[in-house]
Amino acid sequence: MWIKGNLHCHTNESDGDTEPSEVCCFYANHGYHFLSITDHSRRVDPETVDPHGLLFIAGEEMGTYGADKPDAPLHVNGIGIGRHLPCETAATMVQAIQGCIDAVTANGGIAQINHPNWHYAFDHTTIAQTRGAQLLEVFNGHPDVNNLGDQEHISVEAMWDHLLTSGMLIYATAVDDAHHYVEFAPNKANPLRGWIWVRVERPSVDDVMTALRRGDFYASTGVELEDVIIGRNSLRVIVRKLPGVTYVTKFIGPGGRVLEESKLTDSSFAFDGKQGYVRAKVISSDGKTAWTQPAFTSGLD
Repeated sequence: MWIKGNLHCHTNESDGDTEPSEVCCFYANHGYHFLSITDHSRRVDPETVDPHGLLFIAGEEMGTYGADKPDAPLHVNGIGIGRHLPCETAATMVQAIQGCIDAVTANGGIAQINHPNWHYAFDHTTIAQTRGAQLLEVFNGHPDVNNLGDQEHISVEAMWDHLLTSGMLIYATAVDDAHHYVEFAPNKANPLRGWIWVRVERPSVDDVMTALRRGDFYASTGVELEDVIIGRNSLRVIVRKLPGVTYVTKFIGPGGRVLEESKLTDSSFAFDGKQGYVRAKVISSDGKTAWTQPAFTSGLD
């Protein structure tokens, strides 16, 4: 079964405008199944929260910086952690990020690297020097994070392709990074902008965490998939079609190169063992997107 959730949001325990139980209520009322509240430098205790039927995954957004670029904010989410995890500064950005990742993994959590293009803090060249992070925010719904980059900075999705091309296995997430649940506007960090769908045998926190670790999920800003099937020799994507909406599925390989496109809602790409990796990106005519995780082929060095 597929269940929907968000791995990055804030409450009034840090810089959000709504208390944790009400944030859970909001997501539950909008069809979510699980949620990780990731307040800044603070782990919200699940025992203090009414999850309103959601699977509540304790988390925290850890902030740090490296002395080599002290004006660059570095943020890593700890997902599924059992306690507050302080994050130390370090001599370099790489060391600072690595320190956060190590703290998360030592506590049994999953480390997610957040919005690298926020303040254009770092890019794939920095991430490539770290080890142990399993997730990267390819889409973040906060209005100030520059997902697409600019004339001088590449998009976060392009960073992901650089990392995958180098052989680094890291999975893509979409999040809303919500702070504002009362007033809705384009310049507000509102919820319902990005999420993930996770495949689980049963709805439990353990099953969600297991699926995140093995990459059995996809990221979305609105496109919903019936299924993603990674076989020995192919990647198949089945889109859940909405009335009046058309879709293009792009199969993408090393360097972000588009290997094939399909306008069918049931599309497959056959591996020839030379691609290295193949991932799919589905774009709808109403401007929504879904990203599957990469399938690594036998041609990867």
